[in-house]
Amino acid sequence: MSSPDERDTQNDLDVVFVGTYTRRRGRLIRALEKVGIRVKVYGPYWRYFKRGNNIHDGVYGPEMVKIFNSAKIVLNIHMEDDLPYKVNMRTFEATGCGSFLLTDYAYGIEKMFGIYKELVVYADKGELLELTKYYLHAEEERKAINGRAQEKAYDKHTYEKRMSELVSKV
Repeated sequence: MSSPDERDTQNDLDVVFVGTYTRRRGRLIRALEKVGIRVKVYGPYWRYFKRGNNIHDGVYGPEMVKIFNSAKIVLNIHMEDDLPYKVNMRTFEATGCGSFLLTDYAYGIEKMFGIYKELVVYADKGELLELTKYYLHAEEERKAINGRAQEKAYDKHTYEKRMSELVSKV
């Protein structure tokens, strides 16, 4: 994760998604593309199901941070099996990088981040399309949300803070 001072924010990519291919993820990415939104996808198995110059192998660590920092919007689509039960790591990685996170709802997310204050949540494909179009052009609002998200991630959601909390409860 980059500190706010070290961040190289180019924002030359509209939307990025980092994660393994699933049918649901593929449908949502295609829906964005159909309305003219540029999406770059990074992750395993995409090449088997989708062709295009926007499909790339997985990225990790500093390379993923660079990708996040180059995007106006980092898209998070939880795995179908995870969706109702937990917030995934991408939530913390993107907010920790100070990126604007547009994510589907996962149980308990509102206890960790302020919705529309520190990240934005969509409920379905229609809302995903609407919010993506809006936030691609709402630069000041996006940056304000980014900043608050990164502050919260560093204040509450580092491994050190989580382990401290866990140890104090045990």
